[in-house]
Amino acid sequence: ELAISGNIDYLATLTGVEKDSIVGCLRDFVRSRSPYAKTATWDGEVYIDANDNKTSSTFTLDDPNGTIVTIVVDGAAGKISAM
Repeated sequence: ELAISGNIDYLATLTGVEKDSIVGCLRDFVRSRSPYAKTATWDGEVYIDANDNKTSSTFTLDDPNGTIVTIVVDGAAGKISAM
């Protein structure tokens, strides 16, 4: 089970996405890409692309590589993804 570090309630409020959706997206990504990570730490920064109606934010995993995962919220489509 992946633990989330940081106050992502703020991120959820800012993006209009449920906190559980952010956590689920991160867990799905980590399960398939970095199964050794136990914690994802929110970096506390948010990028807003007003022209494309998208918001993104990064999390750092505690895996050996310190993998950075970017969560992207597409406000127009109402979708959340990780890369």
